[in-house]
Amino acid sequence: MIRNIILDWSGTVVDDLGAVVQATNDVFREFGRAEISRDAFRSEFGLPRSRFYERFLPGVPMERIDEVYHSRFQVRREEVRLLPGVSDFLEFCRSSNRGLYVLSTMYGHHFNEQARRLEVQDHFRKVYVEVIDKADEIRRVLAENHLVAEETAFVGDMAHDIEAAKKCGLLAAGILTGFDTVDKLAAAGAALIVKGFPELQQLLGTPRNDQDELFEISDKKVPGHIGVSEEERSSPQTLAITLRFRTFGRFKDLNDDFSKTVDYSAMAGEMTRFVEESKYCLIETLVSQLADHLVRKFPLAYLEVELKKFVLPNTDYVSARAVRRA
Repeated sequence: MIRNIILDWSGTVVDDLGAVVQATNDVFREFGRAEISRDAFRSEFGLPRSRFYERFLPGVPMERIDEVYHSRFQVRREEVRLLPGVSDFLEFCRSSNRGLYVLSTMYGHHFNEQARRLEVQDHFRKVYVEVIDKADEIRRVLAENHLVAEETAFVGDMAHDIEAAKKCGLLAAGILTGFDTVDKLAAAGAALIVKGFPELQQLLGTPRNDQDELFEISDKKVPGHIGVSEEERSSPQTLAITLRFRTFGRFKDLNDDFSKTVDYSAMAGEMTRFVEESKYCLIETLVSQLADHLVRKFPLAYLEVELKKFVLPNTDYVSARAVRRA
């Protein structure tokens, strides 16, 4: 399952191709070169930008090119809008608890202005802009945010997005909303190519609400060896554990057949055995390991484990919670 999605920005989330082509033509005119058509730009443009301009404006310093480009692009910044389906896709990711990240070569001040004006900045867990080497930066994103490559997709509109994603073991998804053509994305080896975000959302699927049909085993008392000090771990203390879980079938489809559901008595017993045999310093570690163990042991579509420890004076309990989805 794809649990995390890294998005390119320009041409993927926002429709800035027209503004970019016009600003580029402003640069060409400034330095005495004929304009380029939109289709020709899509065919010829690539990253790094310096390589593109070296071919069309040899000998012109990038500092001068950037100066002209940014001044012309700023004039057209209001033209930049979200691409169709983006808003729905961002809400879809939020409702299905998928982590969203932005990774782009775009200049930070352009990104900040657009994200603020389009009111989408709160959807992203982290943003990485002014990126030089996307493959290196993807590895950094995975490491910093503890993401699993096989559970992460990179969505981009250019061949270098696809190439970087493939180098890092991500699902490389090409989207036909921006700068590169379908031929370029296919040649780069995209695992899938979509016309836009509505199609991508359909492929990822609309999940059921995790709260629609749940079992709950509430506050089962279990002796556990948990604590930072060895002395604290030497004697068992009472922990209270709550499991909330959902099976793959709906209740109405079970037809009162025990073989089609999960034996919650067996789950409670397995939970008790695991906790009694474990010795950890942190309740965070125990609740995470217990959740991983139970989803491996039982066919669960969704599992929530809450562990309560009774250690602080004048406090009911301290708790930690872990959620797992199939």
